[in-house]
Amino acid sequence: MYILIIFITAFFGQIWMTIRCFFKKNILTWFFIVLSITISFSFGLSQINILNDELIDKTILSENDLYKYDIHVSSSEVSTEIRHKYLSLNILVPKSTNGQLLVVDGKEIKLINFENAIFKFLDELSESDRFFINYILFVDENVEMKFILELKQRLIKIGASRLYYATKKVDSNSPFYHNSNQGFGSFLGKDIPYNTLSASKEVGIEILNNGLYFFNGKRIKKGDLTKDMKKYFQKKEVQSFRIYMKENTKFHEYFQVLESSKIVIYDLRNLNSKKDYGISYDNLNRKQKGKQILRKKYRWQVIDIIE
Repeated sequence: MYILIIFITAFFGQIWMTIRCFFKKNILTWFFIVLSITISFSFGLSQINILNDELIDKTILSENDLYKYDIHVSSSEVSTEIRHKYLSLNILVPKSTNGQLLVVDGKEIKLINFENAIFKFLDELSESDRFFINYILFVDENVEMKFILELKQRLIKIGASRLYYATKKVDSNSPFYHNSNQGFGSFLGKDIPYNTLSASKEVGIEILNNGLYFFNGKRIKKGDLTKDMKKYFQKKEVQSFRIYMKENTKFHEYFQVLESSKIVIYDLRNLNSKKDYGISYDNLNRKQKGKQILRKKYRWQVIDIIE
């Protein structure tokens, strides 16, 4: 505001040098009269919000689907950067629509048209690229898991193999609608039935109410989940996780189990990699035998069960 006043005043000073010859009498008096008028006019002009910042912000944000549908994704410490964006399909899952509306590739669709929307996206790609599609779910933290599991089953039936849950970084100062390009990845596969042969290498985690979890024979709080898992996995070889939940279990409660289990598995892989090979797990070549051994010993496979 004050910059505008100074600018107009300085500009008037330049003009005055040109027009002062028209004021032959009482030139000093006229100077101050005109100057006062100019300052008053500039001050009044400065109060007019020519560019309505609030309106502009709302207009821009209206194009942001995360803001438009008020989707708050979960935070993660171990999510990774999602690469090859041209081979990624964004699927937004708002809480406000109660499963009646999705946003696929930027377009609103009803659940009944979910598969058709995906096929339309795939038709624009070559046959060889379709297998490598990353399906990215932008899930609001309070969406119920029964709906998420239904989407996963639909994706499996059409041959999808790679799923990401979009995340934001922990302690990020960015607004909730900022897309950080981070995701928590997992592979999609058919359900693995429980059997006594594999039971010794499975671990069950039940999501209870009120932020509690049942693991290794006892109830634990969210803050203790990672610590208790790590103690357990250091003693036993784990090949898969069975996550038991209710239909109304919220996504953020489910995601806490994914996050905690992945942190533990990553830490154990990294610890043993440094011990056996002298370098971190991430620095092992994917084709090296050591990396394959560690992946097999500390496997991360999730099986979802709704009770």
